[in-house]
Amino acid sequence: MSSTGEATAVPFTQRFASLGILALILVVLASIAIPQATIIAGILAMVALVGSALISTSRTRAIVMLLAGLGFACMIVSITVFGAELTWSQLGQVNQDIVAMISGGAFVRGVFAASNHATKTKLKGAPAVFRTALVTQFFSSVLNMVTIGVVGDHLQRKGRLSVNNAALVTQAYSTAALWSPFWSVTAIIVAYFPAISILPVSITGFTFSIVFLLLASLWNVRQRSPEELREQGYSLDPRALLLPVALIAAVITGSILLADAPIPRLVLLAALVVPFIFGVVRSGPRETVRRFTKVATSGLTASANEASLFIAAGIFSVGGAMLTVYLPFQLSNITPSVFTAWLLVVVMVLLAVVGVHPIVSVSLAAATAFLVPSGAFLYAAAIFWGWCISATVGPLAGIIIYASQRYSISDRLIIKANLPFAALGLALAFPAIYAVQQLALHWNLA
Repeated sequence: MSSTGEATAVPFTQRFASLGILALILVVLASIAIPQATIIAGILAMVALVGSALISTSRTRAIVMLLAGLGFACMIVSITVFGAELTWSQLGQVNQDIVAMISGGAFVRGVFAASNHATKTKLKGAPAVFRTALVTQFFSSVLNMVTIGVVGDHLQRKGRLSVNNAALVTQAYSTAALWSPFWSVTAIIVAYFPAISILPVSITGFTFSIVFLLLASLWNVRQRSPEELREQGYSLDPRALLLPVALIAAVITGSILLADAPIPRLVLLAALVVPFIFGVVRSGPRETVRRFTKVATSGLTASANEASLFIAAGIFSVGGAMLTVYLPFQLSNITPSVFTAWLLVVVMVLLAVVGVHPIVSVSLAAATAFLVPSGAFLYAAAIFWGWCISATVGPLAGIIIYASQRYSISDRLIIKANLPFAALGLALAFPAIYAVQQLALHWNLA
């Protein structure tokens, strides 16, 4: 009787939000087999936006209204003033895949509670911090934002994630953008420079990412209290690695079997299939189905803040990209060089700080004819670095939204802790872009 009472006591807005996110997840999954379904997913994202915003915090709701309002305003100006057309395909670009992916992570958490296994090596201090950074980058290179839940939950102490650990995880996460073929920034590079070989950029990016991580980890260690220095970081115990490694294997297998499917959709599929299989083996099918049902009916609203912010940011990005096409100035006469490419990194980071998503920055560069083919390698490297650094200091960056909302940490505190990382990234970006240029010339690719 009590269970029925509890079920009927669930507010309508919460049920509406949960069902909206669940419908979005199902349609995004369907779009793996039927790509056209992504348009329906975009429409459902608007429904999920309304439901999620209704149960979000007042601060989140205010930001969502501002972002979505600006996005729609840009669309209206583009259409009424410049005669632009809002295409159906643009409805599939409001971050619905990312929202479904991070919401689908609730099924992982619903089947497996976070645990903190002791490591056999029992590393502490700088070695433990660097190991955590490397593991986070490795997971992030394939699992994207799902990694934050996997690693962040493990690093929690008494239900809270410290600012230093939040900074470490977001920084390690973002460095995967410098080389991972599974990140959306790689697809963006290929879209703008279809003839480019990504190899020189990825090799250089991977090499510099390790140096970047090492230096950032040493700085992170210096900011820690004596109590934090006693933490062992992310465990390398097989019990702690089994689930994320299984998820990575599932995503890589999916990318081979379903080569045309975007990575966020494959991560979502893995986040459903892998926990279900693990749950059946450990607890039996009946208990696993019960846990999945519980997540589907009530657990998805835990990501309401993130969902509404991501969708609103997607609307803003679509509107901003539409409007930048009609900017009255061109930069095509600027000769590509290491310096101009580095300036692009600086501009992307500065725009990110004031709330402009990197995808809008790249669209702005393309709209002004700045991304000329003759500078393909230079600008490709610049976009990788700009994306990496922006992810840690932009209030609308996905990782900042996700980490701050999930762990109830002020986004300003995370960004403040990441500012030295951003400064270091800007310093490393110049020699990294130069190295890409030299490697491309050495291989006769440029």
